[in-house]
Formats: sequence, C-alpha cells, structure tokens
Amino acid sequence: MAVSGPLTITTGSPAYELNEPIVFTGYATDAYTGTTTEYATTSVRIHITDSDGSPLRSQLEGDDVRRGFGGGMESTIYEAIAVPEESGRYTATINALPSIFGAGNYTAVATYKGLTATTDFTISDQYDISEPEITTDKEVYGLGETVTVNGALPGS
Repeated sequence: MAVSGPLTITTGSPAYELNEPIVFTGYATDAYTGTTTEYATTSVRIHITDSDGSPLRSQLEGDDVRRGFGGGMESTIYEAIAVPEESGRYTATINALPSIFGAGNYTAVATYKGLTATTDFTISDQYDISEPEITTDKEVYGLGETVTVNGALPGS
C-alpha cells in the first residue's frame, strides 16, 4: 500500500455482507516520532458513520444494570482501536453486526494525533429482498424428473 499522507485507512474490500468481519489497514507515518510513553498510549481510533454522517452506536448495559439495580442502556460510539507498529502500519477489525449495521453505504473515519482519514464501503444483506424470488435446482429437466422449486417473499 502506498502511503499518500500522514494518516491513511483502507478496507480489504469495498463491499461486505452483514456478519462479515471488516478489516481496516493503514499507516500513521509519524507514529514513532515521540517518546516511548507516547507510543504505548497513542492509538488510531476508527469509528463508522452512516450515509447521513451520523456515527454508528452500540447499546451497552450501564453499571447499574450489570449490578442488578435497574437502570437502562447506555449508547456508545461503535469503534475499533489500533496501535501502530514501528513502521506506522496498523490493522483493526470490526464485525458488521446486524444489530448495528443495515444494508447501505458507510464511511470509516480514522483519527490519530489530530489527523483524520476516511474510506468508504458498502454493507449488503443477502436476505434483504424487495421482490419475490423463485429458483429451480436445474435449468433443464428430463421426462419424469422431479423439479425442485425454492422461493422467498419480501419480508420473510
């Protein structure tokens, strides 16, 4: 991968299915210009925005819920965190969970030391159909052969 700026990000593919892992890679070219302490604590943070630019969020139980005291759910930005290698290369993986993602276009936003880089990708849902689908197990049948028909209806 050619480094085109101080911070880059890319995905392994431009398109993914729901439940598929999404692998992000990139470079933070100034990753090792500070102190040793800075290396250990400075990470690349990657969050995802939908087509409207809103960050994706996940629901996490609050401390009170975990302790059995009632309460509610807390919403937090769905993100991945990566620590760059000495070369500046970093890798992070998130899963395209159906509870967070839907079919659509998304942007991954990487931030590092005040820098920002983005890359776009698409999520599709192989089970999201808008019209009835009917298929057979073969295209041509002989006399007396059994024809197997499969189908799916929208919303089923």
